[in-house]
Amino acid sequence: SILELLLICVGAALDSGWSPCRQPLDTCLSLHPADCNGESCQDIAPPWAPAWPVAGLLFLAAPMRAVFAGDAASAPKAPPGSADSASGDATAGTCCPSRITLAMLLAGLATVGSGAIVIAEFSAAGLHYAARCPLQRANNRCGTAACPSPVCRRETEYSPCVCGRLEEEEMARALFLNHFAACQPYEWYAWQMQKLEDLVLRYENFACMLGPLACAAAAVGVALLVMQLACCPMILLGRWGIREAVFVLLATDDELDFAIMSGVPLTQPAAESASGLHCAQGRDVAGAAARQLPTGAPAAAPAGSAPRTLSRALGREHSERRLEPLALAVVDKGEDEDVCSIASP
Repeated sequence: SILELLLICVGAALDSGWSPCRQPLDTCLSLHPADCNGESCQDIAPPWAPAWPVAGLLFLAAPMRAVFAGDAASAPKAPPGSADSASGDATAGTCCPSRITLAMLLAGLATVGSGAIVIAEFSAAGLHYAARCPLQRANNRCGTAACPSPVCRRETEYSPCVCGRLEEEEMARALFLNHFAACQPYEWYAWQMQKLEDLVLRYENFACMLGPLACAAAAVGVALLVMQLACCPMILLGRWGIREAVFVLLATDDELDFAIMSGVPLTQPAAESASGLHCAQGRDVAGAAARQLPTGAPAAAPAGSAPRTLSRALGREHSERRLEPLALAVVDKGEDEDVCSIASP
């Protein structure tokens, strides 16, 4: 955008301040008044062309920077670890874009449309000036093969080319605007032709300087327009919560490695929930084992119930052997956090 803005400003300054076609003619007898005043000369770009790259920076580059920087100002965040934070993370990818996002997207589309107009003007100016670098020159006098009109004319098909009392500045302006080959009228002297040659060289130097500049601005503008077209869907997708996908698509290997190494907080809620589940399961198992284990000495069995007492004892022994490998170690780390681990003996 900055390079395109620089090319537009340089081209506009050269076109308005150094173009021989913009200078009004003192004597103009045969040309149109717009040609004599310089109003019909080819513009390198519209007057509002510098606003295009500036609008691209405001409406496309700045939102893209916010997308890559993880700007989530459109949705307030809850404190980490809370239930609202977990639900907000779950629904962040499905929320609709805000009105500000839609306004920025519409402004970005308008910026892209204005960029297409500027590129079309640059292309037309580049072709116009490239065709006049260098200007054509005839090897003979103005005649039936080369008669620059409307400054020169032929009355009939068999009449010669007559230019009359024509000024050299008007002749050079007509040759440049209508893209005629420079020829020598029959009425002119050698010193007039020398003056015309100097004027033609001035027009030619200007065309040879502004033509490549317009073509370069058009090429840079095409690249900028393609980038702006790619930014519009990325901004919309980024505001819809697919910022991580865009980052994975465009990030380098080093950036991906750094994001993976620093991405522990993203997976921390899942790990905490898993550890909490294990803790809850461990407490349930411990409670069940405590309910099954005997609390005191067994009561004396009545006479005649020895087989049933023996089976119950064997069942309790089997339960104890089955629960023996599950030893729970609860480590209290603070007021709100318990870390549970299952250790084998």
